[in-house]
Amino acid sequence: RSSSCSVCLAGTASNNESESCTSCDAGQYSLQKATNCTNCVKGRYSIANTGATSDADACTKCPAGMYADQERTEECASCERNTRSSAGRTFLGNDTYEGTLGSWNCTRCPNGTYSYDGSDHCKLCKAGTFSPPWDEVGDCTPCSPGKFSDERSGECTYCPPGMVGVGTTNCTRCDAGKKSNIHRTLCLTC
Repeated sequence: RSSSCSVCLAGTASNNESESCTSCDAGQYSLQKATNCTNCVKGRYSIANTGATSDADACTKCPAGMYADQERTEECASCERNTRSSAGRTFLGNDTYEGTLGSWNCTRCPNGTYSYDGSDHCKLCKAGTFSPPWDEVGDCTPCSPGKFSDERSGECTYCPPGMVGVGTTNCTRCDAGKKSNIHRTLCLTC
């Protein structure tokens, strides 16, 4: 056994009993002169043999629309449709974000909004459409005839009696002497 020591480079480590340096696995990193590899935290990932100059820059942050929900992750996963992640940042609108952490989970889009796979924010449904929280379509669905909705709606509402709608943003009153049918799609003579 040799009595000489070698300095391990960043991305490798050597415990006290080993004379050689070994590469860190994917999902881990090390600083120079490390005796152990350290796991990447949730929201960050690394490839094998990743070195860093400080703990702050170790492992890569998952980008917006992706996440790593476990420590020691080799790659980030894409958020599913109707969910989003903003890489640990808060979406303020107009492509503006606040915060810098890597994303470790995806958040369900609220009622009246939707997203596609790998999205960093939810889009608003326009008036006349809706998107409930359980919807797996990943888009807004037009209201059925006789119903209407406002912008960012999770459901469509039947037009009131005496009014009709055709999947629009509002209802139209029937002329005098007429009433709406039960489905609110036609005005019928009383």
